[in-house]
Amino acid sequence: MSEQQTINDPAVQSDGEIIARPQFRHRLKQTLLGLALIGYGAWSIWDGYVAWPRDNARIAEYRQQILAAEKAGNPAEVTRLTTEMGKLTERTATSIGFNKVIGWVLPPLGVWLIARTFWVTRGQLRLSGGVLNIPGHPPIPLDRVTELDKARWDKKGIAFVSYELPDGRKGRFRLDDVWYDRPPTDAIYDQVKAQFPSEQPAESERPADPAA
Repeated sequence: MSEQQTINDPAVQSDGEIIARPQFRHRLKQTLLGLALIGYGAWSIWDGYVAWPRDNARIAEYRQQILAAEKAGNPAEVTRLTTEMGKLTERTATSIGFNKVIGWVLPPLGVWLIARTFWVTRGQLRLSGGVLNIPGHPPIPLDRVTELDKARWDKKGIAFVSYELPDGRKGRFRLDDVWYDRPPTDAIYDQVKAQFPSEQPAESERPADPAA
């Protein structure tokens, strides 16, 4: 990315600083998915432990009552009981057991999904004065970047960046323009990629954001 492009890029602040904040849509989508898992899991617990065993017990009672009505020669009562029993669905022990299992698995999974989403998108990505600030990492000068894995960038908007600091500390972080606002994240990617002269072109290959 050239200096003039940097100045004109709407993702770049007037002082040349680039800030990528957590993407609201991604957080909202993952939160809703997590809540759906929690809700479905709670519903499964209710079915597995309460509703389905209760229905099976009622069906067993109806069957006994139908047998008694048949022995008593009361066809009207047999018809009534059969109709009432037909409103219920008998569940197998396997179905009940499966609901119990997913009832215990899905809510923790939903909580984990929400917590993980907010953890991996905590803080913000910031590039200022040639120094990258990434949550969970020390300040990283661009000239200390050692590797750019962009195999998934074109299709997924995901790149992994490795670095080594002067004090010997090494690390690797993820650039993801779904986790963080896309235009500034892509602008940061362009700046990182520019550290590798053999890479052509310097600008991001990602297609335009359709929601932009």
